[in-house]
Amino acid sequence: MDQKLKNKILIIGPRSGQTITGVTIAFDSLSDYLRETKSDHKEVNLNYKGKSKKRGGFKIKRMVHMLYSVFQAWVKLLFVKQVYLIISSSSLGFIKDFLVINVAWILRKKITLHLHGGGYRNFYSNQSSFRQTIIRSTLLKSDAIIVIGELLKNQFDFLNKPEIIHVVMNGIAQPTGNVSVPSPKKAPKEKQPWKILYLSNLMETKGYFVLLEAAQKLSGSDTEFNLDFCGGFIESVAESDPINGGANLEEKFKSIINTSPMDSVVTYHGVVSGDQKNKILQEAHVLVLPTWYPWEGQPISIIEAMSCGTLVISTRHAGISELIDHNKTGWMIEMDNINAKELSSYLNKMMNLSVNEYEIMSKNSIDKYLNSFTREQHLTSLINTINLTG
Repeated sequence: MDQKLKNKILIIGPRSGQTITGVTIAFDSLSDYLRETKSDHKEVNLNYKGKSKKRGGFKIKRMVHMLYSVFQAWVKLLFVKQVYLIISSSSLGFIKDFLVINVAWILRKKITLHLHGGGYRNFYSNQSSFRQTIIRSTLLKSDAIIVIGELLKNQFDFLNKPEIIHVVMNGIAQPTGNVSVPSPKKAPKEKQPWKILYLSNLMETKGYFVLLEAAQKLSGSDTEFNLDFCGGFIESVAESDPINGGANLEEKFKSIINTSPMDSVVTYHGVVSGDQKNKILQEAHVLVLPTWYPWEGQPISIIEAMSCGTLVISTRHAGISELIDHNKTGWMIEMDNINAKELSSYLNKMMNLSVNEYEIMSKNSIDKYLNSFTREQHLTSLINTINLTG
C-alpha cells in the first residue's frame, strides 16, 4: 500500500512493553507504518512501565506518568496540524483525553479519536450528569471518532452526532510474514492430539478459568488434546491502561493445574511474541476465547488465528460477531450461556469433524481474514479516515 497522510500528525497511544494487548499491537502497527513510509509525524507513547496489582486505579506513579505524557503531547502539538489519540474508558484515562483534546482544540488542530474496544457507553452512563456533560463537550470537539466495528458504533450514541463516527476494522499482518495465501490446516491424524490455544491476557472476564474447567470435562474422553495458555496475568479495571497483574493470579492458575489431572496436557507459556508466538499459532487447531470482558472490541488474537486458518470458539460479544461466521469459521457461545459445559460441547463438535469438514472451515477462516482483516486493509482505512479531517 502507498497510502500517505496529508498533514504532519501527532499520534498518541500505548506501544507494546511489559504488557501486550490488542491496543498496543494496533498502535505499534500504525507507528511502524509511519516509520516505514517516512511519514512526517511525532509520537507520544502512553505505555506505563511501572508495576501495580490493578489497572486503571489512581496510583500516584501512574498519575505522574500520565501528566508527563500530556505535557509531551502539549509541546509536540505546537509542531503538527493533526492529532490522533487512542482514548480510554477509565476515569484516569479520561483526564488524559480531556487535557489533550481541549488543548488541541484551542490550538485549532484537527482531532481524530480512536476507541479500541467497547465499554465507553457503560463508562459514560456510570458518570454523574455533570461529568457526562464534560465528556460530551470534550468528545464533540473532535473531527472524527473511530470504532473498530459496525456493532460498536452505538458506544457513542449519546453524542447524537453519527456523522463523526467512522468504522475501521482491526487488521494484522500474517504471523508468518508471508504475503502468499496460507494453506488450510488439517485435522490431527489418528492418535495425534488436538492443539487448543488460549492467546490473550489472562483476565477472569476473558474466560480462561471456563476453558480450564471445560478441558477438565474433556480429559476423561478418548480424544487426546494439548492446551496451551499464552498471555500475561492482569486484573482488569479499565481498558487502555495496561499494567501487570502480579504473581498471585499466576500462582492460583498453576495450583489448579498442578492439583488436577490436567498437568500433563496444559502448558503455560507466559507472554509470547515473535517466532515463538507465530509457531504456536501455526500449530494450533483452535483458538478459544470465551470472553465477557466489558471493554472487548475485536480481539486481535482472533484475527491472528484466522490468518493462519485456525478455527475459533468465542462468544457473541461486542465486535466478535463480525469476526466469526458461526459453523463456518468457528463457533460463538451466547452471552447468557458461557460455561464449561457449553464450551466443552463445541470443543467436542470440532474434534468430531471429518478431515474434509475441518479443512473447509480452516479455508473459510483464511478467506475471511484475506477479505477483511489484513494489515494493509486496516491501515488503508485508518489513513483514509484520518485524512478526512485534514
